[in-house]
Amino acid sequence: MSVGHLLAHALRALEEAQKDYIRKEKLEAVADTIQGCSVAAAIAGVGSGWLPGAGSLVATGVWVATIWGMYIKVNYDLGIKIKDNILKTLASAFLTNIIASFGALILAYVAAFVISFIPGFGTMGAVAVDGFLGYITVYASGLLYIRFLTKVLKAKGNLDFSDMDIKAIAKETVKESNVKEILKEGKASFKEAKKEGKFKKKE
Repeated sequence: MSVGHLLAHALRALEEAQKDYIRKEKLEAVADTIQGCSVAAAIAGVGSGWLPGAGSLVATGVWVATIWGMYIKVNYDLGIKIKDNILKTLASAFLTNIIASFGALILAYVAAFVISFIPGFGTMGAVAVDGFLGYITVYASGLLYIRFLTKVLKAKGNLDFSDMDIKAIAKETVKESNVKEILKEGKASFKEAKKEGKFKKKE
């Protein structure tokens, strides 16, 4: 899959913020990780969409877990270590702020919850919505995490969070970003992944 402009730009900014241990080949691995985890979230969202009523609530829990797992893998790709409790906090903080800052995402989430009660077409609609939302939400959370790391490195020159309010920094990162454009890029990435058959079950 190709790497979106915003994601590519965020990765270059991260490289410039800390050239000592973040290399080009590692950045390529990070892009693959973010796209791969987004695909996994979409597949998990499709699965939860078959659960009438509660499916979207289950999907949200899956997204948080997927985002957390993505951050662990990104850190491995970059060769950095950040405590699990910090990553969990960031996963929840970014998801919360993404939803809070983009009303259409909330409307789609509610739509998935409501239409899943409708037999037949409603269930299929919930499946499609949860899969799509899973992808773009995780994609956006991955891109915002890269910007978060860049922000901290530029401010401190290291990734020591002991004296930092990470929730506040996460909120600032979202506020400074054009979330609508990030989600738009996530939508384009979703379409590309679908076209390449990334969501098809492997035999």
